[in-house]
Amino acid sequence: MRDATIYRLQTLAESAQRLSSAFKEQHAEIPWDRVAGFRNRMVHGYLDVDRDIVWAIIDHDLPELARCVRAELDLRREREGLTRGRDTGMDIGF
Repeated sequence: MRDATIYRLQTLAESAQRLSSAFKEQHAEIPWDRVAGFRNRMVHGYLDVDRDIVWAIIDHDLPELARCVRAELDLRREREGLTRGRDTGMDIGF
């Protein structure tokens, strides 16, 4: 479970690094540099992972990122004239 969780967080952080600068500026409430730092720490220092830090990220930081993603998806759906219940292939599961 721990390995799968860390892997998913690592994948999420890697994907976040690929977001445009404009997107990151629009969502300056997310500490993008810390997201990148977390990814680097997970990839290069896996044996030194502090479980308390990982839990703090899940408990504190992930909900804010989820809110950001939900808001962005809602905005995109609205722009495209899609309804919330319609399957868009953009459901992220939270």
